[in-house]
Amino acid sequence: MGERRDAVIHPPTHPPGARCHSSIHPSIHPSITSPCPVSTPLSTPLATHDPTAMSASREDQLTYLFGHATSESERLNFQQELFNALFPGREYVHSAEYDVSRAHRVLDTATGTGVWLERLARDGQGGKRLPANVQLEGSDIVLDKVTAKGTPIDFSVHDVLQPFPQEQHGKYDLVQMRYVLMAMNSEQYATAIRNLYALLKPGGTLQVVELDPRPAAPRNETEHFIKDMFDGLWSRANKDPPGICRDMQAHLRTAGFSSVHVQTSSWPWGRVAQEMGLSKEVMLKSVANTTFAFKALKGPILFFADKAPVAGVTSEAIFDQRAEDIERFYLEIGFSSDLYIGIAVR
Repeated sequence: MGERRDAVIHPPTHPPGARCHSSIHPSIHPSITSPCPVSTPLSTPLATHDPTAMSASREDQLTYLFGHATSESERLNFQQELFNALFPGREYVHSAEYDVSRAHRVLDTATGTGVWLERLARDGQGGKRLPANVQLEGSDIVLDKVTAKGTPIDFSVHDVLQPFPQEQHGKYDLVQMRYVLMAMNSEQYATAIRNLYALLKPGGTLQVVELDPRPAAPRNETEHFIKDMFDGLWSRANKDPPGICRDMQAHLRTAGFSSVHVQTSSWPWGRVAQEMGLSKEVMLKSVANTTFAFKALKGPILFFADKAPVAGVTSEAIFDQRAEDIERFYLEIGFSSDLYIGIAVR
């Protein structure tokens, strides 16, 4: 891939009306600070190592429901390992026909840790590698979760709900957006899709991946609680993952893509991973991923505990007991839910 260079993190730039962030986490790049006014942060990196901690700000808690807990980076990296196990030969672009050797400029938006770009650069796909001169870029509303190191990736701060700078329009061969369902409703998702469409060259490919984390047909009290918890939290926080998944194809077509294909696949939550033919190691990572995900929702759920309890959770003690019950449930039983993958060509 040409001359090796370390990941680069650019100071955030904010177009008029863009949502502003107070800082880039010093563990990522101690010399960079944001030009945003400190009085108007949307999301502030945590100063604690409590894996379930969140700030007291309503906006911070309800903008991205999984928050910025320290466990979130580990969860996102586990998640990529599950993708690798579920989609052998198409681990990164989930289409056997896609040729990664033709992707000269790649953007992963809502990049999280940067693991998708890092592993794609390392592994290639389908026996092919990215071009030697590939430009790899990752963007997110904050960069406090980035773990990719020693990989030539340029990271920058950008809110996908805002238009990208004009100089980026029409420049990308491949763009991805994955798992933003905890940060948007369906109308916002349509806006994000339009903004990403503008970035692609003619013939460029957009991949979007989202998950409905609820059991489709709850079979027991724990699964009913999980479904009620997600439904209750989403309605209170103005998120709409079911709508995002349901409307994915329509949003892609409305944006103007010439070719749109949306497929569904089963995503394992816990022990059911072994029933799907995955290894015990992958199953245990699935349990860790799902447990981290549930515990990361502690802040938003407790935010509503006094006035509008979510699924009957009125105290921290009740939440903690539920967390123990759910972890045990995932280890012993688990379930699968629907993963939606959209691949669209401009």
